[in-house]
Amino acid sequence: PTSERLAQFLAGWFIQNLLEKVPGRLVAVLVRETGSSWARFDVEGQ
Repeated sequence: PTSERLAQFLAGWFIQNLLEKVPGRLVAVLVRETGSSWARFDVEGQ
């Protein structure tokens, strides 16, 4: 659950702090723990 929460937190931080300053659109945030262990948070409504 930690990686999932970290991915969600980072997506929210990016949206609040950088979205208007960086061109493009945020689709998802992927956090890797190891080469085969990861968590993805998909951003909706972007």
